[in-house]
Amino acid sequence: MDIIILTLCIISLCVSVVCLIVILAVLSKAKAIISNGGNKKIDELKESIYNEFSRNRTEQSQLGQAQREEVSKQIFEVNKRLEALTESNSRQLLKIYSEMAAGIEKVREKNTEMTEKQNQKIEQSLEKILLSNEKKLDEMRTVVDEKLTNTLTQRLDSSFKTVSDQL
Repeated sequence: MDIIILTLCIISLCVSVVCLIVILAVLSKAKAIISNGGNKKIDELKESIYNEFSRNRTEQSQLGQAQREEVSKQIFEVNKRLEALTESNSRQLLKIYSEMAAGIEKVREKNTEMTEKQNQKIEQSLEKILLSNEKKLDEMRTVVDEKLTNTLTQRLDSSFKTVSDQL
């Protein structure tokens, strides 16, 4: 793009230089004619210069138009490429988002499973502790009952014996 613009600018500059050379040539001819005193020739030279300037303006206008069209085309192509890149980036971002969402969902499911397993283990442990505590409590009741029974029996026996002896 830059090369084309640079080339067009160089061409435009060359045309301007050629025009200046032509003008200088015409002016030198005009000077020679003026020195010879020809008014008719001066009018012809004026018309020739006017025509040359007019042609130069037309050429410059056409070159400028061509440059603008070329730049416009290149800007349009750059815009197309940018739109394609933007679209591609959007698709990639959506894909990454989908993959991340799926990964997060998997992590959430694993966490849920692990939490459920831990809860089950805790429940099982609590049930074992509860059963163990109930068993020990029953054993303690049995031992207490036996001791109370023994103590009661001994005291009763002792009381009966004392009553019996007193009688």
